[in-house]
Amino acid sequence: MNSDIEYKDYNDWNSLAESFYNNDCDVIVVNEAYQSMLEENHQDFDTETKVIYQFKIKTETQNITNNGAINDGVFNICITGIDTYGPVSTRSRSDVNMVMTVNMNTHKILLTGIPRDYYVTLDSKGAKDKLTHSGIYGVNETVNTIGNLLETEMDYYYRINFSSLVNVVDVLGGIDVYSDKTFVPHTNKSITIQEGINHMDGEMSLAFSRERYAYESGDNHRIKNQQDVMKAIINKLLTPSVLSNYQEVLEKVEGTFETNMSSDDIMSLIKKQLSDMQGYEIENQYLGGSGKRMSGGYSMPNSNLYYMIPDQRYNR
Repeated sequence: MNSDIEYKDYNDWNSLAESFYNNDCDVIVVNEAYQSMLEENHQDFDTETKVIYQFKIKTETQNITNNGAINDGVFNICITGIDTYGPVSTRSRSDVNMVMTVNMNTHKILLTGIPRDYYVTLDSKGAKDKLTHSGIYGVNETVNTIGNLLETEMDYYYRINFSSLVNVVDVLGGIDVYSDKTFVPHTNKSITIQEGINHMDGEMSLAFSRERYAYESGDNHRIKNQQDVMKAIINKLLTPSVLSNYQEVLEKVEGTFETNMSSDDIMSLIKKQLSDMQGYEIENQYLGGSGKRMSGGYSMPNSNLYYMIPDQRYNR
């Protein structure tokens, strides 16, 4: 190492960010998985800074799938969405957290949305933190933490990011989603989402799913929008035109998401649906709580952050 360079270690993310913004240091070295932590107090960190060097580290993830769970016709899929573009293998915050409970026998699906700021016990850490921070410790951390929270086994998971959603919706030829108001999304000011039914391409679906500033209830309404987008994707996937061309669809979305569902289980799922072509009744719910600013969370213990304290039923 160059002896002319001075190095300094920081004990928490907030101190690191403040030192950088105050010009107390010229360069910081950060694992990309943790870069999002710096955005907790500096929302524009990504656009205000420049990456000058990167290298990759590959790690092997333990397979926590419950293979064959779909054979009984009832199973849970944990859907976790990270806040990045590009490779879905990148570790980052889990900003979308949803459990899809499927009952193929009754043809019903229940979508359960969980707020990103939910104050939960991280599975491998045994300590309280925001649910979104579980993503920086890997997809298994998020899946197991949600399973513990709901006291329900997660049979499979699907991990997506911004690029995944855009690609899937575009491959499906767009989706139809209802909006209860007209607004310009804060993440994409080149489009306008109209009150009523909107035929959305991938970019519009993403902007709609990310929007919270246009609503008084903020993240709660964003969860509803995310569930509405998921409903629209499911309904489009179940159409005869898509099901009859499932091989082409799978080829086009390959590599844009991660899942621990085996190819055999995916094919079994498709074949079961092709055998009866019956639609699904889809219901949705989301977990509630009360907002609170406080410090002491596992990942950023010295930072005063917003958390959602779960209702008593899930406050454990």
